[in-house]
Amino acid sequence: MNTYLKFLTYASPAVLVLGVIAGIYYFKYLGPVSRRILFYLIVSLCFDVLSRIIGSLNGNNLLLWPLLGLTELLIFGNFYRHLIKKKWWVWSLTTAGVVYIIAELIYIDANNVSAFQTYAKVVASFLIVLMTCILFMERIKGDEKIARSRMYLHFAILAYFSLNIILLLPINFLINESPEVIVYIWFVYLMSTVLFYLYLTYFIWKNGKSRKRSHYGLLS
Repeated sequence: MNTYLKFLTYASPAVLVLGVIAGIYYFKYLGPVSRRILFYLIVSLCFDVLSRIIGSLNGNNLLLWPLLGLTELLIFGNFYRHLIKKKWWVWSLTTAGVVYIIAELIYIDANNVSAFQTYAKVVASFLIVLMTCILFMERIKGDEKIARSRMYLHFAILAYFSLNIILLLPINFLINESPEVIVYIWFVYLMSTVLFYLYLTYFIWKNGKSRKRSHYGLLS
């Protein structure tokens, strides 16, 4: 299991690098949605590198968890702000999440591993799931169609952050009682993260490639 975990910890930044390269290569052909996804991949790569540096220097990178949750909430809050019609929903959910996570950052003891909890990441994931559901509800009530690629993207976001909630919430109760269970939870979390990054990389690549082809088709 430790071998697989080690592999996944290196697979994550490798996939992120591929996604960023694809995004930079096709950047001028990417639409607004793909560019926001690219920005998310770039930020995720920065967090990945930073977590390794801080982990090696400080012994742990626990402080980055609430910061990652805060960053994801802000990125996807902005993402859905451009898609959801009732924008006050997005502003309300994002503001509530930001206030909570900042409060947690103030009181967190990054050096106390036994007292570590992942509520900030869980709260951020829960609010992102809510935004995704609100978007789907708006489209269903308005009888509006969603492009297949966009629909798959939103389902991927919904599935990934829902799984985050399911996997990370029990850690708060198991961290001092069942180390073996935590290893398996961590494995599934890393696997889902790599698959999520792979899908986002594919989304950017496909979007950029099709738009580039259309662009040159119009010029020919």
